[in-house]
Amino acid sequence: MSYTDNSDAYYRDLCERLSHQLQTTNSRHRQALQDVHRAKVVSALMRKLFRLKSARYSARKLAERVLDAMYGLLSLECGAVYMKSPTQGGYKTLAFMGFPIEESCDLSRKTAMPEFVFADAGKNKPGISRSLGMMTNCRHTIWCFNPATGLALLLGSNHHNTNEAWELSRGDRDMLHSTLELLGNIISEAEAREESSNPLIDAMTGLPNRHMVIEHLERESRQQNRNYALSTVVLYIDIDRFKLINQQHGHVVGDKVIMAITQRLKSVLRPGDLLGRIGVDEFAIIAPGMRVGNDAIFIAERILKSLRQPLRIGAQSFYLAVSIGIAEAAPDSSAIESLRDANLAMFSAKTNGGATFAMYGQEMHQPGPDVLQLESDLRLAIDREELSLYYQPIFSLHSNAVVALEALLRWHHPVRGTLNPPEFMHLADNSEMGLLIGDWVIDKVVRDMNIWASENATNKSISVCINISETQFVQKGFISRLGRKLRDGKIDPQRIRLEISEHTLLDCRMVDKQLLIKLRDMGIKVMLDDFGTAYSSLQRLQSLPIDTLKIDRNFVAKVAMGGQHSALMKAMVSLARNLDKQIVAEGAENSAQLQELKQMGCDYAQGFLLAKPMAASKIGGFLGNQEVAMGR
Repeated sequence: MSYTDNSDAYYRDLCERLSHQLQTTNSRHRQALQDVHRAKVVSALMRKLFRLKSARYSARKLAERVLDAMYGLLSLECGAVYMKSPTQGGYKTLAFMGFPIEESCDLSRKTAMPEFVFADAGKNKPGISRSLGMMTNCRHTIWCFNPATGLALLLGSNHHNTNEAWELSRGDRDMLHSTLELLGNIISEAEAREESSNPLIDAMTGLPNRHMVIEHLERESRQQNRNYALSTVVLYIDIDRFKLINQQHGHVVGDKVIMAITQRLKSVLRPGDLLGRIGVDEFAIIAPGMRVGNDAIFIAERILKSLRQPLRIGAQSFYLAVSIGIAEAAPDSSAIESLRDANLAMFSAKTNGGATFAMYGQEMHQPGPDVLQLESDLRLAIDREELSLYYQPIFSLHSNAVVALEALLRWHHPVRGTLNPPEFMHLADNSEMGLLIGDWVIDKVVRDMNIWASENATNKSISVCINISETQFVQKGFISRLGRKLRDGKIDPQRIRLEISEHTLLDCRMVDKQLLIKLRDMGIKVMLDDFGTAYSSLQRLQSLPIDTLKIDRNFVAKVAMGGQHSALMKAMVSLARNLDKQIVAEGAENSAQLQELKQMGCDYAQGFLLAKPMAASKIGGFLGNQEVAMGR
């Protein structure tokens, strides 16, 4: 086509050619910038990987360090590193960041995944792409799997604008593939190194393992035979409620907690003491040249004191405690027997509420029901209808009216007779039985409340307090399941109060504040049980939506003695007043205690003096003869 130089068509064509050249130049410029950025990212990652190559880390630790490096380089909101099982299929989580809990990034049931997936929130893609996008809950989600190494990455980012196309280029794919390939080689070398490493050393903590602890104890016992003036002492240490950390925060955080506690235990050792890791959450200290009584107790108290300060893991704080058993390595006992004695003492400390120590005594070997048999019997208790609930009234100290009933669990064992929760619930909480029994208690309370209401309309106003275990409370879906049970039973949630121990709500810091807010929004009140038995943070206590503080019976038992005991009770009541919380005193056994509680301004009380626990069948008649406070 021909046209004059000054024609409109000439200028139109010239503008189109210039615009095309400009677009091409901009595209090349953007591509060059992307190539430069990718080169910087690859260079930084490779430097990180080569530094890790010489570090003596486990596979999980290596994956965690690589993911941490990618976080800043790729502007991620969340990410996870997986390893595919060569035999069972599925993807095991090696490390994760940005997900609230490990289960949020769980791919253990996925047996087949493609090499690359890109999910854009602006494009509703079905199948794998959509499910991965829902896991990260980000605008952009990338999945990369390297079949050669069995490693995979899941990355989520909101960094790019949703209107931009953020498709995975060939360079991006090569970068991710190379990262996984090098990481896989480093992990293989680490695993080979671990297999050839000292079999007597715990791989994660670097401490002597159980076998080395036993060998060391045998040597110390032989030397003790030559010196009867001093003894070798075994301290058996178990972390209280450690499994809740793995359940709530994942094993990566759990491993960090183990490492932090290891450092705390090392700080209390004397020269010549041996610290070993003998279980997932169990440690042992072999302390030669000691007096069994005062010296051993001094070390145990130092351990407990060292753990009263919070453990800082990233941005989280954990208040943990341990149970300690103390035993002498007797000259005529083997190392395994001495360790067993310390273990029995540790269980005695744990039975007494944990966060304490106990000395081994021969009475711990007195004939009694086998623990395994007792646990087996407990599994059949529900089917055999051996469980029951007793209810103890709680009275207002202002009006003398009944304001609530506390549901108390009892097990009517066919051989041992009636057992209280401290005698068997520690067995249940270490298995799925704890959750089954917890559900049974809630169902039974709902049935009993409906029976009382059918007997007398005024009984519809009575509230019931239910004790909730740590395992039950932090279980995923507990609140929704509780709400469904109350709806199905037509029970007003405002008539339900949950009693949760101070250790659970304050000491362990396991409980998300949002769970308590959900309960409050449902109308369910929360009571802090056993108040005063743990080292509570006043700031934490003030921030949580707790309605009532329930003072432990050990404090109430001493209130009439006056002096420091009375002053302590007054301080607790004053604290509750200042925090605008009600207070219940449990264990009121005589009139002197009751009078002191009234003078202090305590709101409510329960105890044998006021009313003993009674079977559900007797509650209807009891309430008919009492004034029942409504809406308390």
